[in-house]
Amino acid sequence: MCSPVFSHKARRRRLSILVVSLLLAWGSAASSRAAPAAAPTGQDAFQDWLVGHGLPPDSEPAADPDGDGLGNFREYAFSGVPTDPTSAPEPVGQVSGARLQVTFSRARSELNYLVEASDDLRSWSGIATNPGAPGQEVTCPDTINVGSTAARFLRVRVTTDAAVATPEFSVPGGSYDVTQIVVLTTATSGATLRYTTDGSAPSANNGIDYTGPLTVSASVTLRVIALLDGMPSSGVVEARYVITTGEVTNAAYLGIGVGSSLDWDRCRALADVMKLARDFLVPGTETLAKVDADGWPLEDADVVVWQGIDRMHGTYRLSFAGEAVIKTAWGDASVAGMTYDAATNTTTANLIYRSTDGSGLRLSFTGTKRTPGSGVGTGVSGVRLIRPRVPGGTATYDTEVFTDQFKASLASVRVLRFMDWLATNSNPQTTWDSRTRPTHASQQVGNPTTFPTGGWQGRGGCFEYAILLANEVGKDAWICVPVGATDDYVLKLAQICRYGSDGRDPYTGPQSNPVYPPLAEGLRLYVEFSNEIWNTNGHFGQSQKNHEDAIAEVAAGNSPLNYDGAAANDWEWAWRRITKRTIDVSNTFRAVFGDNAMGDRVRVVLMSQLGYADGPTLQQFKLAEEYYNNPARVSVPRPLNYYVYGAGGSAYYNPQNDSADLTLSTIWDSYTYDSGLWKSMLARDVDLVLAFGLKRIAYEGGPSLDITGRSESVKAASIADPRTTEEIAEHHTVWNQTAGDLLVYYQLSGDYQWGFLHDVYDTWTTPKMLGLARLGAATREESTYGTPLPATLSGSGQNAPPGWGGGGARYSYARHTWNCYVVRVMEARAYTLTVNVSEGTSGAKLDVYVDGAKLGTIAVPASGDAVSVITPSLARGTHGLRLVCAGGTFIVNTISVQ
Repeated sequence: MCSPVFSHKARRRRLSILVVSLLLAWGSAASSRAAPAAAPTGQDAFQDWLVGHGLPPDSEPAADPDGDGLGNFREYAFSGVPTDPTSAPEPVGQVSGARLQVTFSRARSELNYLVEASDDLRSWSGIATNPGAPGQEVTCPDTINVGSTAARFLRVRVTTDAAVATPEFSVPGGSYDVTQIVVLTTATSGATLRYTTDGSAPSANNGIDYTGPLTVSASVTLRVIALLDGMPSSGVVEARYVITTGEVTNAAYLGIGVGSSLDWDRCRALADVMKLARDFLVPGTETLAKVDADGWPLEDADVVVWQGIDRMHGTYRLSFAGEAVIKTAWGDASVAGMTYDAATNTTTANLIYRSTDGSGLRLSFTGTKRTPGSGVGTGVSGVRLIRPRVPGGTATYDTEVFTDQFKASLASVRVLRFMDWLATNSNPQTTWDSRTRPTHASQQVGNPTTFPTGGWQGRGGCFEYAILLANEVGKDAWICVPVGATDDYVLKLAQICRYGSDGRDPYTGPQSNPVYPPLAEGLRLYVEFSNEIWNTNGHFGQSQKNHEDAIAEVAAGNSPLNYDGAAANDWEWAWRRITKRTIDVSNTFRAVFGDNAMGDRVRVVLMSQLGYADGPTLQQFKLAEEYYNNPARVSVPRPLNYYVYGAGGSAYYNPQNDSADLTLSTIWDSYTYDSGLWKSMLARDVDLVLAFGLKRIAYEGGPSLDITGRSESVKAASIADPRTTEEIAEHHTVWNQTAGDLLVYYQLSGDYQWGFLHDVYDTWTTPKMLGLARLGAATREESTYGTPLPATLSGSGQNAPPGWGGGGARYSYARHTWNCYVVRVMEARAYTLTVNVSEGTSGAKLDVYVDGAKLGTIAVPASGDAVSVITPSLARGTHGLRLVCAGGTFIVNTISVQ
């Protein structure tokens, strides 16, 4: 078969013998020969085409019945007519924009069209595989400019063989202000990925073999090809990453809740699956085996390594200290190549697991000898089972702690919340010795049996691993303090975060080579007292624990929780206790990190529920303002923003989850999926938070599709709908426009209720993940919330909280009564604030705060304007104003801000 060759330099036509190919040349062209094309496999469509044109069905693919120089197969591939010499279905080549390009008809869906390039007509690399769509005309350019090599050729090769699937990037190309972790994948099992960063085209003879996630910390163009012997290579694909240095202050600020340390968690966080395993058991029973201080068995034992999670197949590297006979159960597995090294007392083997479903793996260690001198049945220790890098693979991880896919899935966010990893819900830890250590056999279970066994999330992973992950991926960390943690526990936690640990205890000063490092310089640390302590749901044992502790504190006497006597009930004491313990935690971290770190590097947060400004949030802020910032009650009064950086509730939005009538058409505007309704709920928190000089932060948020037994198929289908991406983008815009700061989305993996991925082994192009990627590359919209300044505000028109005091149009201030107002600065400058009052009593005083900073105390006249105060220069955006009665009583008529 013949195909035209174009020489751009010589401007003349030449012929080459190729397999249904087109060559375009830059420079001196030489001819190339190949064997005639073989008949295509799976010939039905080709045979039907022949018969449809009046040709015998057994006509040769290379036959040319119309004598136009184009064989049947070539006519078939490029929309030709085999009996019409004028149809000439020739691909067209030209130079456009300094690059060679080829235009052709991709006529058939069952054929593979590969556009390939060469510098010498001997070695070819893929440019594109099956570009466009079947039945379309396709134009495919080269990947380099003409003139960059001595000669350059393009060809279109058509084959009936399946080509290697096109590589995919876990993080799309774009502009990012933080380092990105990029995972390269191809759907073709066993294929090799090669990439370049120098602009050249990767090929079998050029480029770097891909062995794991790529850390992109500087601007670069990645070009990738997938190769497999016996198959046509994929096309070359590329992604351009622009990494800007430093923090982009107007970037969308978002985080995500990472997974737990449970064996069935689809975050698949750890490379060593034994670190996620369950308790060691007496063989063949469900009875706990005897274990040592780190949880390793002191007798023969079984262990469930995983259950209920699929795609665990592949070759694992098994090792442990001691000797044992290993047997497997549940899944299709076998142990091969087991050896024992007496010099090191180490057994090694390969474990091949073949099941692809969720049947699980149970290992049995019998005939155990812990040391060469031990008797039989004395157990083993240090068991490691290192997983393959990809499902079904034979190459395992080496020294890595975390899996490639887990780390790479975190690329679009800037904060990692470790609530689930730390098993914060119902966490029973109190003393430092009861915490999980990195040296423990597993990060999940309750062994040693004298330790707390944990709540429904297990015992929880260690803080060292949380810090290590944050360091490796360059993300800020959000940790949660167990509700029952002692003051000593909190101190040691702060020391680990600042100085690192030896695996058991924290260092108390900087170390040149810490065993487990502290949080890296430049990364921020968010600290929260437990999680959802306002939540009275029975699943949240930490809330019940806090409630019980609050009642006990009040009963013991001299507690700040009931500073106002009988005015509060026991649940209000519990909500106030959240503030009390948060302030205790803040003081401890301040003592370890220093004053300058607080609010910048260390950010203590005070969380409640969305829209609960008249409930738990109000009680939290009342204790802060009326007790801890009251000179009549404490010797050194301090405002809440001295202790706390951010506050507020969650930021979930959802359709009417208990409706049986949701459809894929109506779900997007149902309940708070309507962003306008959601904004009104956000405003209740913002009104209060800003007036205390805090950032509005959401510990959890995003689409929430609670399983209620109603419209479940519609909810499940909606997360695969592209409109979910738009829903996330639209709501985050509203979040920004309503003065939102950090929003932590929940959660990385899970079902359609909250999961952004079902599994980190899945493609990361789900609508939810695309939403995060869009936000991670977007700028933050300016807040448009608040009364624009200059303005005169009504004294009775306070924003937070509505209905305080029942004052209606006239609100009487009494000592330590306070109201909040939200304003928007259109022009950055200082403003004059004047309060007009009436019915003031002798000696009445008013404290004026802007963004939590006290501007001064002014004497309040009996009526008329008080002495004005000048604000500092206020930046453009939303600000909080708070007026606090510091003595006497009076009515505020208006507040003029000019």
